[in-house]
Amino acid sequence: MSQEFLNWFQNMGIIPLFLIMIIEGLSIPFPGFFLFITYGHILSPSIEEIMVLAFGMSLTYTLFSFVPFWLGNKLKNKIKKRFERKVKLAQRWFH
Repeated sequence: MSQEFLNWFQNMGIIPLFLIMIIEGLSIPFPGFFLFITYGHILSPSIEEIMVLAFGMSLTYTLFSFVPFWLGNKLKNKIKKRFERKVKLAQRWFH
């Protein structure tokens, strides 16, 4: 069964690496690091391929990390109004 799983990874190519970066960029809790190590061992890319993959994956991560930033920016006033009383209470307890 594990050999079938490894063969499936090899047949997928580099697409799962970019999907992992999208999930990580969206700030969804996901153990992407362990999959990167496994995938790097399975694919065994050359130095040139590593450079291209690193650039593409960092660009993908950066672009998709703007989604949570944009959502937080849009919702900050709504959330602030909703929890304002509780935040003030917590600040008083802290002081």
